Amino acid sequence: MHLRPQSNGASLPAAPRLSAFTFVEMLVAMSLSAMFIGTAALAFNAISQNSKQLSTIYELKLGKPIVQSLYGINSSSVRTPASPNLGRLAFVHEMQDQFHEDLSRSESVYFLARSGLNSLHPEWLEWPYAETAVENPVLDSPEAFRQYLADVDPTTAGVFTPYRNVPPDSAPNTSIFLIAPTDQPAHLKVQAVYEIDYLTLADPAGIYASVRRFKNGALTHYYDVFFDEGEHEFITPTFVAFESKSRLARNEGGSVDRFKQGSSAGPFYLFWLPDPSINPLTTESVPVPADASDPREAYGHVAGKTAFLLSAPMFPSL
Repeated sequence: MHLRPQSNGASLPAAPRLSAFTFVEMLVAMSLSAMFIGTAALAFNAISQNSKQLSTIYELKLGKPIVQSLYGINSSSVRTPASPNLGRLAFVHEMQDQFHEDLSRSESVYFLARSGLNSLHPEWLEWPYAETAVENPVLDSPEAFRQYLADVDPTTAGVFTPYRNVPPDSAPNTSIFLIAPTDQPAHLKVQAVYEIDYLTLADPAGIYASVRRFKNGALTHYYDVFFDEGEHEFITPTFVAFESKSRLARNEGGSVDRFKQGSSAGPFYLFWLPDPSINPLTTESVPVPADASDPREAYGHVAGKTAFLLSAPMFPSL
């Protein structure tokens, strides 16, 4: 150890030498950095150019009544990209996150099937008493909730379609009502209403998909995409409903009993959001089980046609 003298004659350890890059090392580092930056710039430029070349924007003439019902704007057409479009994925993830947040604030979830459009997006629903058609109904299934809505708002009787487990092909659209806890004894609090709509168009030929969230009657989130016509099956049914295993005590036939798989956690839904990055009409459908007692026989063909498979409890107490 080297010692350095002090003015009083004592000695201290010498300060260590600090190492540094040589000029050659700095030159090599700068050259490598320039090469990496240049390569990244070329890759980004290629992606940007290909994105512009592959993205098609359509102006779809839906008609004023439909556009007004979907988005509440005074227009007869909408502009939307055709699939595949990666830019729309951010909106799908935002919608997915918002749904999970609303779900955590809800105590009941009801998926309703429909063929047309739905304009019912209330903040409150009247809870019926003796003066109404049903006194304090038990809303333990989507069908029970559908009938309840028809009593509270008779105009909905022609909007929503009855179903058991799997919506019919004639009702490809979906409304999701999330009911929140409330201290108002005469009303149900609506946390949010989600809408999934598919419109089949002839010019351009294909299917227009629109997903929206309503809160207190106002549109808060949405995304849309257009799927060009293809030869393969679409992502319908949009959802399926699984019942509790306890209902197996009643034999109702394989086509119904196959959906009685809810464990102690209770009944649940599986549902699929349209994926802007995948065109299901041009994506080959996978083979489905031929056994009608297998629930996948009803929805297995949806596999691979979207990356957004979600689940939700049917009647949660969260």
